[in-house]
Amino acid sequence: MRISPNVMMGILYFGLAAVFVYFAVASVNASSWTFWTYLLQGSPLLILWWGFAFSVVNQKTVPRNK
Repeated sequence: MRISPNVMMGILYFGLAAVFVYFAVASVNASSWTFWTYLLQGSPLLILWWGFAFSVVNQKTVPRNK
């Protein structure tokens, strides 16, 4: 079974979001809530949305060749 490039891109974005969440938690533990912490916390929201769009939405809209 071949993995679609869109699904692979979605998995990549989900992994990138996990890294940003890790850095946000580490930033809170190190220096409490700062501007950078809020920025690191908000970035995964957009990245997760892009990952969802690539992996789920694109699978429903792109026709497959059989």
